[in-house]
Amino acid sequence: MRVGPLTVTPVRVHHPVEAYGLRVEAGGAVLAFTGDTDACEALSPLCTGADLVLADSAFVEGRDTVEGIHLSGRRAGAAVTAAGGVRRLVLTHVPPWNDVGVCLAEARSTWDGPLEAATPGAVYDL
Repeated sequence: MRVGPLTVTPVRVHHPVEAYGLRVEAGGAVLAFTGDTDACEALSPLCTGADLVLADSAFVEGRDTVEGIHLSGRRAGAAVTAAGGVRRLVLTHVPPWNDVGVCLAEARSTWDGPLEAATPGAVYDL
């Protein structure tokens, strides 16, 4: 769908209730937002070539074993690596009981590009 200068493409992702990631494109720039999801094939077309991926990272490997709800840092990193062409990964949806450093370390184990955790009020230029 078009919203002003933006092309917004919803992509159904893997979650217990119907959920969508969003790919937003304008002027050659691409922002991908995974929304709530676990690892799934839909993340590749959602994230491929994105300048910035905002990725759910609510789970921690080994602790959160329920499948089909959220990504961990490791799975977020693996998804953007597999998608290819991603320029920057920002982990979001990190709950307050998670150690952000653990989520970042997990992502770093599968992603070697620019990486950070989202913070309130952050602005990302594309």
